[in-house]
Amino acid sequence: MRRAGALTAALVAVIVGDVVRPSLAWLIAARCDAELARAMAASRDPQGFARLGDLREAGPGGPVAKTVRPHVLRRAAVILAAKGGMLADIAVGDVLELPGTEAGVPGAARAGAAACYRLLRQLGTFGPAAPGRLRELRTAGQRTPKEMTGRHNLTCRPIRDLLAGYLRERQPGMDYGSLEQLARRLGLFWADLEAAIPASTACT
Repeated sequence: MRRAGALTAALVAVIVGDVVRPSLAWLIAARCDAELARAMAASRDPQGFARLGDLREAGPGGPVAKTVRPHVLRRAAVILAAKGGMLADIAVGDVLELPGTEAGVPGAARAGAAACYRLLRQLGTFGPAAPGRLRELRTAGQRTPKEMTGRHNLTCRPIRDLLAGYLRERQPGMDYGSLEQLARRLGLFWADLEAAIPASTACT
């Protein structure tokens, strides 16, 4: 147990130090979000996490419950671990991507998604033009297969086109939610592959 604890602490340290950036799916499955939140608040962005933790109201949604706020800090920490940067660098798309990725990880905790968006918006992270609630973004419109594939930032253009073409072929026989889930799984699989091997090799 001591060895496992030491390994977890070492892993968290290199993540917080931005030495490595695991994928969102890996971070969710690893379930080290509490440790990440504490370390991010202590080292990466102390002022940002202090301000985020002190927020109580979140626009039209009303107050965020005390029991939900730790989940907000953990979700923010996971995003920083995967994307790098500070709380001020989090984009709307990052907050949207997290619950979508959680949907593909069995047993993943999903608490605090809406509250995380609302509090980060109140913090000023997204700017004044951002909608008041996460739900407004989710209902803003459906992505095309090309957009679904593009959000994973794959470096290999032929693979991006191949995945988008495959999704277009499957689209008529699937509901939108199932198509989104399929696109996410394919995109994450190839993104992990590109991270593991040289781009020139992955694209051949």
